[in-house]
Amino acid sequence: MSSTEKKNTTEPVDKEAVRKLIDELEGKLKSLYTLSDEVNRGILESKDALKSLREKRVKLITARLDRIFQQWNIGPLTSNHQPSGSWSGSRIELGSDSNWE
Repeated sequence: MSSTEKKNTTEPVDKEAVRKLIDELEGKLKSLYTLSDEVNRGILESKDALKSLREKRVKLITARLDRIFQQWNIGPLTSNHQPSGSWSGSRIELGSDSNWE
């Protein structure tokens, strides 16, 4: 038999083994979908937790800044405070060697 003839020869297929393999793969695929759903749920919970934490941090920092501003007699951070008196319209000069401009 030549090598070409060997390639064209079909071997008998064990249909039961193929069915068993397909069932096993379908089970693994179902497990992957379940794990994927759990990961997605965890991601959403993490996003919600991070958002909540971020909001708490903003409130805490705002409260701290408001206390500091109150000590310095500056209006609270949440107000639309406009400076009055000699500060109104003033510009703080940083000097000629400044890299701020």
